[in-house]
Amino acid sequence: RKLFAGALPRRLAPHSALAATAGSLLSGRQVHTPVQLEFDASGGIPPLISPESWDLHHNNVYRTWCRTLNNRLGGTPYEPLTLEETIRKTVGIREEVLKFNAAAEVYNHGFFFDSLAPGGVPLRNLELKEMLMVHFGGLEEFKKQFTVSATSMLGSGYTWLISRDMHLEIINTFNAATPIALDNTVYPLLCIDMWEHSHVLDYGMDKRAYLEAFFETVNWERVKQRIDHHRKLLEDTD
Repeated sequence: RKLFAGALPRRLAPHSALAATAGSLLSGRQVHTPVQLEFDASGGIPPLISPESWDLHHNNVYRTWCRTLNNRLGGTPYEPLTLEETIRKTVGIREEVLKFNAAAEVYNHGFFFDSLAPGGVPLRNLELKEMLMVHFGGLEEFKKQFTVSATSMLGSGYTWLISRDMHLEIINTFNAATPIALDNTVYPLLCIDMWEHSHVLDYGMDKRAYLEAFFETVNWERVKQRIDHHRKLLEDTD
């Protein structure tokens, strides 16, 4: 298990994972908004997220981060930049830590919610199954290792499945840190939000039960799309 607490990037990463962000350029200004999901989540995302938890986590926490980010970027050189560009240009700069934190939290929340689907989408792709077998010993072993990493985290943050030049790894990021602030070999594929507000209403502090419900809600087709996108980016940069 590898840990990341906000190190400076060695090189800028390529374009981030599919559908992780949302925003529109209005009069030269990026207006950052919650990611548009492919389903109606107004009643939560079962079995992982109840309507009450959705209201807290998405409608309160996530939307507040979007508003905070737009306010912090207003009137600055970062205002017209995409979310990914803002993250990469502010990471590691002490004077810009508030902007980085807001941008990274908007990205991380969008990525988490866009990794889910009501009832989940099962893992059917043979290539992805083989990659999980090679790097973790199979899907069930991956789930065990991912769960150990997430439930052993001290403090708040996120647990991720990433591709590093098509080599799969599990990492934890703490507080607002995000993998796209790492070097250009890192590409996020899946994540779970381990901040207390993400699970306290539905699971209390039973993080293992939260992880079990998470894996029943993962959209594995989205993970496969992200791997395909990463491969294409690597091919295009060769």
